[in-house]
Amino acid sequence: MKFLKSFLSIFSILLFIFMVYFAFKDIEKIKEILKFSNKFYLLLSAIFFLAFNLFSIYIVKFIYHFFSLELSFKRAFYISFISILGRYLPGRFWTFTLLLAFSKTLNLDLKKITKGAILNQFFLIFSAIPTLCFYFLEVKNYLLSFTFLISFIVLPIVLHFLSLKYEIKLNLLVFFKIFFMFIILWILVGLSLFFFILSFSKSINLFYTILIFPIAYNIGILSNITSRDWRKRRSYDIYAIEIF
Repeated sequence: MKFLKSFLSIFSILLFIFMVYFAFKDIEKIKEILKFSNKFYLLLSAIFFLAFNLFSIYIVKFIYHFFSLELSFKRAFYISFISILGRYLPGRFWTFTLLLAFSKTLNLDLKKITKGAILNQFFLIFSAIPTLCFYFLEVKNYLLSFTFLISFIVLPIVLHFLSLKYEIKLNLLVFFKIFFMFIILWILVGLSLFFFILSFSKSINLFYTILIFPIAYNIGILSNITSRDWRKRRSYDIYAIEIF
């Protein structure tokens, strides 16, 4: 237990040093870029990004409630932060490894933490599927659009049977409530990106900007499965942004 706490503390400090180093390394470039930005739109972008993070923490609390695991806002924040951090580290196992290691230091039920994390991932992917259907319709790839449409119908049925097997209190009303929570989450982060880009340009399409993040997330999931190189996985995310 003491080893895990020490490891996570050292890891957090090293991460902070890493971020500060690269921020100061390019500080002159950042200052130059900010000279030509619209500060009001940057502020709006920051506000929506903050709202996105706060709402994602609320969703984490809401999901774990169904596994009889009542989390404080502080603990939900740590779990949310660790899960996001793990996706940007080399290797496929970091997300759950860090999450479980941190949860163990808090004496949380690791089975419940794992189930909640899987359910969270399910809704992140599931709520993004409609954007993929729309995109492949736009590029006239009807086969892939139809495939994702079928998966959008099949996945809730699969989840229903899994919830019965593992005794998860997830009825139809709750399912759609969580689904629309994630839709709101995508909209918040999309608005943050929209105002960020708008602070450096005169015009941008709001609708397509909101679609970028859910599409990029799904492409990122596929890249995690198909590629071990974290640089390639990030390049897939950039490609998703360049689509629009």
